Parts: sequence; structure tokens; C-alpha cells
Amino acid sequence: MKNRNQMQKNHLQQIMRCLTALLLLISFVAVFFTYGTVSAASADYPAVFARISTYDNSRNINITGYTDKTPVNTWPTNGGMNENWRFDLMGSDQRGSYYRIVNQGTGRLLTPMLFSGDEGTQIVIYGEAQQQAQQWYVIPVQQDTKGNDLYYKILSFTAPDMALTYFGESDIRLSRDTGSNAQKWLLNAAGLQGFAGYCKTPDGGVAKASTIGGMLGRTVEVRTFDELKDACTSTEPLTIIVTGKISGRTGSQNYQISTGHDNGKRYYCRDNYIYLQPNKTIIGSYAANSLYNVYFRTYNEQWGPAHNVIIRNIDCTHDTELNSDNVWEFAYGWNFWIDHCNLQGHNKIETSSLKSDDWDKLLNFKGSADYITISDCRFGHHEYGVLLGYPVDDEASYQTYNGTPCATLTNNYYRDTVTRAPGLMRYGYFHSFNNYVINFDMGYTIYTACKLYSEANYFDAGTGKGSVVNDTVSQNDISSKYPGFYTDSGSKLVGSRYSLSGKTAKACTWRPNTNYAYRAMTADQAKTYCETYSGSQASAAKYHYAALEQVDYPSANLLTIASEPMAEATEPATEATEPTELQPVYGDVNADGECSFLDIVMLQRWLHGVGSLTDGEAADLNADGCADVFDLALLKRAVLHPQEDTTEPTTEPVTEVPTEAATEAPTEPKNSYEPDGFQFSGRVFLVGDSTVCDYDDNTSKSLDRCGWGMKLAEQYSGVTVTNLALSGRSSRSFLTEQNYQTLKNSLGKGDYLFIQFGHNDEKTNEAQYPGLGTYPGLDWNTLDNTGKDAQGRYSYEYLLTAYYINLAKNKGAVPVLVTPITRLNLDGTPNYQQHTAYQQGMQQIGQNYNVAVIDMTSLTTQLYTNLYNYGGLNETKKLHCYTDAAHTTLDYTHLSSAGAWKIAQMLAEQTKEAGLTIGNAVK
Repeated sequence: MKNRNQMQKNHLQQIMRCLTALLLLISFVAVFFTYGTVSAASADYPAVFARISTYDNSRNINITGYTDKTPVNTWPTNGGMNENWRFDLMGSDQRGSYYRIVNQGTGRLLTPMLFSGDEGTQIVIYGEAQQQAQQWYVIPVQQDTKGNDLYYKILSFTAPDMALTYFGESDIRLSRDTGSNAQKWLLNAAGLQGFAGYCKTPDGGVAKASTIGGMLGRTVEVRTFDELKDACTSTEPLTIIVTGKISGRTGSQNYQISTGHDNGKRYYCRDNYIYLQPNKTIIGSYAANSLYNVYFRTYNEQWGPAHNVIIRNIDCTHDTELNSDNVWEFAYGWNFWIDHCNLQGHNKIETSSLKSDDWDKLLNFKGSADYITISDCRFGHHEYGVLLGYPVDDEASYQTYNGTPCATLTNNYYRDTVTRAPGLMRYGYFHSFNNYVINFDMGYTIYTACKLYSEANYFDAGTGKGSVVNDTVSQNDISSKYPGFYTDSGSKLVGSRYSLSGKTAKACTWRPNTNYAYRAMTADQAKTYCETYSGSQASAAKYHYAALEQVDYPSANLLTIASEPMAEATEPATEATEPTELQPVYGDVNADGECSFLDIVMLQRWLHGVGSLTDGEAADLNADGCADVFDLALLKRAVLHPQEDTTEPTTEPVTEVPTEAATEAPTEPKNSYEPDGFQFSGRVFLVGDSTVCDYDDNTSKSLDRCGWGMKLAEQYSGVTVTNLALSGRSSRSFLTEQNYQTLKNSLGKGDYLFIQFGHNDEKTNEAQYPGLGTYPGLDWNTLDNTGKDAQGRYSYEYLLTAYYINLAKNKGAVPVLVTPITRLNLDGTPNYQQHTAYQQGMQQIGQNYNVAVIDMTSLTTQLYTNLYNYGGLNETKKLHCYTDAAHTTLDYTHLSSAGAWKIAQMLAEQTKEAGLTIGNAVK
């Protein structure tokens, strides 16, 4: 028996080694097993990469070689692809989002040696090996003065208490997360130069984060105007790939005629406006990147409140009839990078059928828009090119906007752009270098309080007048009181009777190298570069940045598969004692003694919320303490794609000797959230919003809408639930309702108070949502006794603590904070980022005031992720109701009856996990 088993085992191990070698060979061609949420467009595109830079921005994570298990090091910025990394989103959980971090010089992944999570583990590059240890949490830990995420910590996915740590120039290791500066990393977009990148602010020299757009979000593909608009106006971070020729409305029958200031002489089309939301990257694929009559906009906090935006590799044109609207206009926000775009006007100017002269500009940054880089673009066939700065010249505007915007224009090609090429500039700091301008009448218009440093540009008058500098002032406004400042260094002008000198502008003493580092060419080199590389590109072969050495830009899907094992497998012993005890079979969730397809089905159904597991412990294949979608992935691989597993059962059975103490019943630890002597009354009170509240029969039946509070009592035995939650309320507005007075009068000793607010607290535009908005993270030292600061902002944490938690504790009740359930995105994935700040606010209160927190934000995110991975939108939508009785339009916020029951069930289970007395009543 013993010899037969040993022979079977040796034979099985030989088969496993052969299968492993075969799979490794196959993996050179393609990844045979997918996991996570990585998505790619159907066509290649120039993705956004980033340098991972040290706290002081002096060095970047680089590599010491090109093969597997090569250690990483750090190096000052050198423009090589080895210092650039792609962040592939793999998923999100309660800790945050996690990524595969891919080196762009090799296609290999940032990996801890031996996939270890131990203290001091060296960091190397290693090919894709489908290991969770090759994934990293990237979590913001500090913001700049504009509110951008500045520093990030990078944590091991499999050992999340271990952080990527800088120990020296050639020494990057894992170390316990302490929050030290050695564990704080900047993410600086590759190829980006100027004010949109990492820089020091002119008004105080403090650090501002680089624009990274939607790099840390999902990637989606769009082919129609509606798809583009939906993605751009979504509130989640996104990389949006254009893979078709997209057009807005066309034809005068779809246009409106402007009225008022121009007496109805021009057309415009507001249906073609797209008001951008923050954290977006819009990229044209190499194969199809054209937009026609598409007008990107930011305006204010309500309409287009965008910041951290990248628009890249887009070919944008518009109808000559639409000569009233600026094509792309940004009046609000910060951190804009317009990159490798081709903005073209009309073959001939002044050709509108209404016989009006053209007023539209190709690109306009006005109002409070700030920290801008316009690089590697082409502008042409238009009367006006680029405008920068608030377009009113009076004392009030000067006092408000002086110093804004900060803008860099570099490596742009202006051809047949009559005026504003490179641009008209007011109030701010402007750096114009290495641009090529030909066939122009007027280059710079230097107006009120402009600070312009021009450097190594090439101006060729060509068929135009060739006047580079227009610094005329007017006695009718404040331009004569606050004239501009201008200095040029190293530029070249040919074919013109004018010069590069100004007349009224004073010398500009400001220099951009006090704010950021950059790489400049000579004027002649700039001309050649712009003719070759500026504008949108149809292939990676011509996609290039002046700040990078490599011309051929890496594919967005660059990925190298591991070429060798991380560690050699240990040879099995020739003799082994036959085990006398049956060892657990991990993955055997149906407890039939083997792992098979039946176990996959059972685990998959359980993650879907259907049925139960016969052996729940066996479901935790990766031994991380929970059964989730990653265990399902491992089980599929074990059953469908078996790999080598040399793990042996112990040769000696362990005999446990019971001690005297072991015969005694274990003592249940008392949770610290309930007061001493707490006796549960059997009553639970709920406060919250429309995701919690009761609905009448008409609404709940016609729309299938339920709040989870309607289903909570069903999860317990002997518990009465009083649901005081109200639709449309926030933690602030609920205080004015009669239901709050009812709570104060009814809540008593031995009760629980479950508190969930957040969906409406985030509506902070007071003009649109009066009395609703609250702000997480405010300094309590700045608040009055109502929880409001000097700017009129109400503190989310303060209101929860003062008016709900204290109320409960003073009455002898137990408060329980429930973080907001997540919304769905349009594609059925969870919109985790939407409520993160309010989720974190609740968690902070729980920590500070010893209050139980049930993190439904993370739990619902994980639930939706599991369902989406199982069946996409068709599965996640089952938890949501509809906005109409015909059930044609899905409601991405509110729950269906089934969804409310599932959320209530999960919440009840969490009360048991938290050790709350009410958990003993869970059915």
C-alpha cells in the first residue's frame, strides 16, 4: 500500500512538472489565465505611464537589468523607459485599489523577491506569473494645497502592512508601514513637462502634484458621442479610449443662433458640450482618434468641475458654421495636460453662411483654470489659436486673478493660425519654449499683468505678417496700469520685418526653472521636432516626447511573461511515511474528498449569494482569512490548469495533549463598543437616506425599490426595527426633520442606533442643494458649536459625533456607524471612489470614539466585484431597482427587494463579526 501510494505520488509530481513546463512555454505567447479587472481597448493607444519618484523628487525607481529577478534601484530622471511604469487596475477592496505595476522598458512587473511579504524583502522585476504578490495597493496619503493627491504609499497586496520603502539609491525593500517619508512616493506622468507636472507653486514654492488623469481608474472604450459624454461626465476616475470617429450634432438645423451681444450673427450648439468631471484621461487610439463638433468644457463646481485631466492623441475639427463657440474651453479646475492633439479650424477663415467674422478660439483657458501644459499639439487654419487668462481687464479681475493661470506651452506646431499663436496671455505665469510657428500675423499678445518667458521658439512669418510680440496697452482698461512682462531667450525669427523684442512690456525676471525642471532644445531643433512629432499620431512609431529618449512608444498592452521559475522546486524525498490522518483538501468546498468542477460551481454560486459551502474553511485557498474571488481564481487554476504543487502532508501525525484549561469552556471576549452591563432591549433604530428608508407599496412594487432597512428585521429573531431614515437626507438635513425629534424622544437604554449617511452629504453645492452638503476631513479647531467653519462648511464627522453618537451614548444606547453602500457604474462595476472620503470619515470617528463601524462601502464593492466577475452587468443589476414602472431604466443608486435583502443580510452578519450583542440574534 505504501509503495503503491508513493509510486502514484511520484508519477503525479512528474505529470505536474511537465504541465508546469508546458504552461510556462505557452505563456511566452499569451497569458493563459486572467484575473482582476485589467481591460484593454480593441486598438492600441498611447497609455499614460508614470515615474515612481522619491519623496523629494530627486530619484525614480529604475531597474538594474532586463531579466527576471533583476533588482530595482533608483536613478535621477534620465528620460529612459526603464524609469516609467504602467499601473493596471486589478480591483478594489476595503483597503483601496490595487494594481499590477509594469515596467515600460521590459514589460516586467514590480515584484517582491520569492513573492515574499516578509520584512526586508528585496524588490525586483519579474514577468507576469499570475501571483497576487505581484499586485500592490496604491493609496494616497497626502495632498497638495490644490487638493491633488501628492504622495502615495505602495503596499504589498498579500502583506498589506508592508510598504515599498526607499533605503538607499540601490536599495528598495519591503518594510512595515510606518508612514515615513521613505514610504511616500510621487507619481509623475512620463513625458510631461511644465506646470501640469510636478512643480513648485510661484506664490510660495510649495509642491504641487503631477497631473495623472484617470491613470489609477478603469479603462473604458468609446465609439459614439453618447458613450464619450457618459464616460467624461462620470464621477469615477477613468481612462477613456476613443476607438471610432465620433461626431456631435451637425447641420444648421441642429444649431442655435446666438443672441444678445452679437445680434444673432453666429451659430453655436450646446448639445455638443461635454462638461468634464475630475480625474479623466481621454486618449485617441492610433487607429481612430477623430472628434468632430465635440466641445469639452469646465465651468464651475456644478458644471464641469474637472481637475486632473489629460486629453491626448485627439484629432479635433469643427463645422465652419460654428464660429461663436471656443472649441475646448476650460473656465474652472487645475492640472490640465493637452497633449499630442490636432486642433484644426477651417480651410478658409470667415466662411460662415451668416457672413460673420470668426470669434471662436481653438483652445481657451480662462476664469480660475490653472496649472496647464499644452504640449506636442498642432493648431491650424484658424483666425484665433490659444487664449490664456481671465478675459476681463478691470481692478476687481486683477485682484482676483493676478498670478493665474500658470501655463506651459512646449513643442507645439502652429501653421496658418493667424493670431494668438502661441497665444494671448493675461495675469498669469507663462513659459513658452520650443514651439514652431509659421504663416502667422500675430504671435504673442502680452496683456494685463502677464509674466511671459519665451525660450528657443522658431517663428517663420511665411505668408503672414510675422509680428511676434503685440504688447500694446489700452487707456480704457487697466492694462496700462499693470502692463505685461516679457523676456525672450534663444528664439529665432525668419521672413519678417518685425523683431522678437517688446515695446511696452517690462523685462520678465521670473524664470520657470525655479518651479520645475525641463529639457529644452535649440530653436532649430525645435522646428525639426515639431514638424516630425507634434499632433495626433496614427502609430506608436511616431509617438514621441522631447523629455523621453525612446521614439517608439511602448504598447498599452506591453507585458512580458515570466521566463523562469522564481525559485527552484524542492525535490521530493525518496521515502515518505504514509500519513495516518486525512489532511484537509483546500478547494474541496463540497467536502466530497476531491477538488473538481463541482467545487468551482458551488464556490461561484456562493460568491453570487446563492446557497452555502459544505466546508467554508476549504474555500480560503490563499489563506488570507476570507473566501473571495481570488480563491475562486485559484480553484479554477487548480482544477482546469493544474500546476506543480510540491506541498506534502506531514509525515508524522501531530497528537495534541489536552490540558486542564482546555476542558473549560472558552470565555467570550467582551466587545468594547457596548457599556458595562449592557442588556439588549431588542430594539434597533435606523437613520439614513434613500438606500436605507422605507417605501410605500406603490413605489416598492412598481419600481422594485427597497431600502435595506425594510429587510433588516428579517435577519434577526426577536428584534424590532424602527426605520426613521428619509429619502434625500444628509447627516445635516436630517437634524431638521421630525424623525430626528422622534429619535431623541424614543431612543433608550439597551437600544442600538444604526447610522448611515453619505450619498447626500456629498452634494456640497449649496446653490443647487441647500442644506445638504457636509465636508469630511475639516479641522475641528476651526468649527463653531454647530459644526460649521468660517467658510460655511459643515463637518461630516462633527455632525455624526455631536448629534448622533453622543445622543445614543447619553441615552445608554449603542451607536453603530454604517458606511455608505457603493453605487454602480454604468457598466455594472462598483463606483468605489465615490464615497471613499465619507467612508474614511466614519472609520476615523470609530477609531477616535470607540464606535463600531460596519464598512458597507467595502463590502458592497467586493460584492459587486464578485458579481461582475461572474456575469457582468446582468448580475449586478439584479441588486438594483428601476426608475420607471416599465423597468427599462436601471437605477444605479437604489436597491431592489433582492438587493435590500442581501445588504441587510451582510450587515447582520457583520454585527456578529463585530461581537455586538445583537449578533447573537442573527438567524
